[in-house]
Amino acid sequence: MDNAQKYFNRGRLLSMKGMYPEATNAYKKALEIDPGHSQARTNLKLIRYFSGIGIGNDRIKNLANLKNVKNSDKNLLQKL
Repeated sequence: MDNAQKYFNRGRLLSMKGMYPEATNAYKKALEIDPGHSQARTNLKLIRYFSGIGIGNDRIKNLANLKNVKNSDKNLLQKL
């Protein structure tokens, strides 16, 4: 497992515990290591959207990007 995946897994665990600022940091670190990590990008957008970050056009853009949420990430969506 590469480092990006480790940070992604940490972000998921933190999200499930409701620790969204810490999860955000973990997802950002995963994306620094692997900018193409689509699951980390999706989960980061979910946290931003549901926490109200990115009000306005960015929020609409983030919502539009959620159409690509994978089944494994829908559980996170329900928890948010």
